[in-house]
Amino acid sequence: MMKELAHHGYHIGPGSLHRAPHKMKAEGLIRSHSKAAVGQVRPRDVATAKGRRTPRSSKRQLRGLADEVLGDETS
Repeated sequence: MMKELAHHGYHIGPGSLHRAPHKMKAEGLIRSHSKAAVGQVRPRDVATAKGRRTPRSSKRQLRGLADEVLGDETS
């Protein structure tokens, strides 16, 4: 599956998930703020307006990729 994703321009590796929030912040998709919770201050990421629009615009591309990779399993 990794090869198939790479064929479509998606490069996923061990550090992909860890780097994702940093990339999303740099692209203006999310912003961080702190929230107090039971005596602790915890960082929290929230989607920006641009970040909320992005999934809708990518939905068609993701569906096409899923159909190609999984075939009839997505129906």
